[in-house]
Amino acid sequence: STVASPDICVITNIGVAHLEFLKTREGIMQEKTQMFQDMKPGGSVVLNGDDPLLSTIGPVKGSDPIFYGLDLDKNAVYATDVEPLGLKGTSCTIHLPEGSFSCVVPIPGIHMVSNALAGSAVGSKLGLTTEEIKRGIESLPSIPGRNHIIQTDRLILLDDCYNANPVSMKASLDVLNMGIGRKVAVLGDMGELGPDYAALHRSVGEYAAEIGIDLVCAIGPMSKEIAEGAASDGTKALWFETKADFLA
Repeated sequence: STVASPDICVITNIGVAHLEFLKTREGIMQEKTQMFQDMKPGGSVVLNGDDPLLSTIGPVKGSDPIFYGLDLDKNAVYATDVEPLGLKGTSCTIHLPEGSFSCVVPIPGIHMVSNALAGSAVGSKLGLTTEEIKRGIESLPSIPGRNHIIQTDRLILLDDCYNANPVSMKASLDVLNMGIGRKVAVLGDMGELGPDYAALHRSVGEYAAEIGIDLVCAIGPMSKEIAEGAASDGTKALWFETKADFLA
């Protein structure tokens, strides 16, 4: 941010990634908000108002943050009429200070509606019309490694393998669970989680079992906890120490 001197700063959440180095979620927030110091005069801060830590942030350089989220009571930019369309995305109505519009967020997952709200808030600050913002959302392509749907003759693959943390992995499991037929989750180690890594991995396995994933394949030393978490709640789970073991 020192090099970029941003006009608009956006923070989408304060999760548990990087706990190994920053120790607490408060430490993660402190690190992320450092960029506010480098924001240009008159710049804007856009924050996820549904996040319990981000929602506590007050004025930055004399201006109130623009909060977005699914909670319409505390956010200036929010969504209503949210309706999942399975793997085809989510329909919703997005409300901005200057107007509202209905759209389909083409990448599945409720968390993608939150991302669309962040983009809408930024677009609004940049002077885009609601029609331009709608068009941008509905033409959004998925990219490999990030909630990317691959259709084959026999299978539908959900490629969400570019990095991960417990929050994003559970969100990916939610998307997987929208599919039809047998649901198999192939999950790997999550790094930089600090001393609580075992419990955090285990929580992912427990969540997979809770929502009804049919089979969990966990790969990697730390992911043994994912398999054990899933198995403890009755889901079939397999653990492989390496990718080579899994492919054998």
